[in-house]
Amino acid sequence: MLVFSPVAQPIVGIWASFLFWLLAFETEVGYCHFLPGIMPGRKLEFVTVGFMYKKILLALDESKEAKGALQSAIQLAQQLGAEMRIVTVGEPLPVYAAFMDAEIPGARQKLLEERNDFYSALQKRAIEAARKAGVRAEGVVIEGDEVHAIVDDLVAWGADLLVIGRRHHSTMSRLWGGTVHNIAEKARCSILAVY
Repeated sequence: MLVFSPVAQPIVGIWASFLFWLLAFETEVGYCHFLPGIMPGRKLEFVTVGFMYKKILLALDESKEAKGALQSAIQLAQQLGAEMRIVTVGEPLPVYAAFMDAEIPGARQKLLEERNDFYSALQKRAIEAARKAGVRAEGVVIEGDEVHAIVDDLVAWGADLLVIGRRHHSTMSRLWGGTVHNIAEKARCSILAVY
């Protein structure tokens, strides 16, 4: 308990109120802010404003980095009591897939079905892993460009944190920027990139 004499109260109170108003620190459970109400005979108090992350969005694909990101996201969600959304982006088939129908009727549709089945199975395994850890999780497969699809879903769902696997890139590909870099330029939330 901190007790201040009536003489020291104005000096300590002004500085402490100003500093505590400006500063916040992170703990294992989230952000804590000091209350500036320092009065003679009263102890210094703090209040927990809320958990650091309440909504964690995981960008999941078939890569080994994404598997590591899945484990990290589950652990974080479990520790923070956060809910989790697992997003897989189904990118459009390559342009040449349209020509396949000329040779094999229905080939393009078959490729789309196989891709969707693969992503659905990937999502089911991830959701099951999260639920086994006691984490509320939902999954969605989104069509489109991966950067725009992930950023749009971040905004629409209101995620606090994006967890994504990060691949090692060559020097040349770093100049163009990878997916994580491009998402970081557009996202307005915290990002955890897992190797």
